[in-house]
Amino acid sequence: MRQAIAALGVLTARPSAFSGLPLVIVARGLQLRLALARIVAIALLLAGALFSLVKGLYWEEALVLTAIAALLGAYGPAIASETGAPSGRRRVGSL
Repeated sequence: MRQAIAALGVLTARPSAFSGLPLVIVARGLQLRLALARIVAIALLLAGALFSLVKGLYWEEALVLTAIAALLGAYGPAIASETGAPSGRRRVGSL
């Protein structure tokens, strides 16, 4: 049983490390308030939480990732835009 848990932890070490990189890429979509980016970010956060638990029972990390996903899920519809239209904020390039 211990060998199976150790093998599972080794297999999930890399996916948990790589779950953060797609979040950096999805961040631009979140900035543009795209609904699809919000859904992908929630899925990535929950996957990262699962990988943290399987990797070594890092429940604190999993709890933080799950809390962020829950907040994004709860308050995301209030700020999401289906069209991805800019929110009217000035960007550095438009000054």
